[in-house]
Amino acid sequence: MQEVCSWLAPFTANTSLHSSQIGGDLLKGVVPSSWEKMYEGDPKPTVYITSVVTKTVALKRWKKEVKKGGLLNDCLNLSELFRAGTFLEALRQMSAREQGVAMDSLVLKSSWDARRGISGAKFPIMIEGMLLQGATFNGDTLSEAAPNAKEVIAAPPVTIAFVESEGEDGGRENKGEIAVPVYMTLTREKFLTELRVPCMDGDEGAWVLSGCALVLQE
Repeated sequence: MQEVCSWLAPFTANTSLHSSQIGGDLLKGVVPSSWEKMYEGDPKPTVYITSVVTKTVALKRWKKEVKKGGLLNDCLNLSELFRAGTFLEALRQMSAREQGVAMDSLVLKSSWDARRGISGAKFPIMIEGMLLQGATFNGDTLSEAAPNAKEVIAAPPVTIAFVESEGEDGGRENKGEIAVPVYMTLTREKFLTELRVPCMDGDEGAWVLSGCALVLQE
């Protein structure tokens, strides 16, 4: 419990005047601006607070895995982070340092086949828990969602890694795959990155127009 409280300290350590302003915002059903500077979460205070607590507890587990040196060996859920983009940037920096190349020369590759690795990857990590909107995906190829299908479905785990762009057409899409945008939430207000997803050869343009996307959390 003490560990969790330490993570939450920045949200609660305020002067009495500041606390009064925070209380006033919460009574109005608005997330205090001082909180949003630390973490841009859901605009609803109750959902925002729940998210902060959930992520704090999750990060306590991440911290333990880091101390044991086994974090990157686990299947990770990026929605548990306050700033998933910062984590990906750190992974990119670490990959560039290990490969002895400039960060700008690296591209993000993805593999949806757990049996296949990513060639040249120094720090491949497996991501789970993402949601797919606007399509169905069984791990092999994208397909159209049924008319009565849910708005979002669970995406299969994916392995990602930063590798040199040489031989990968500068990071552009290859035939039979499409770069699908990854957003933080279903509102699509906060873009995170793009992941390549396999599709039928020749259908790449159709999937671009369809607007399918991956999201970290609802």
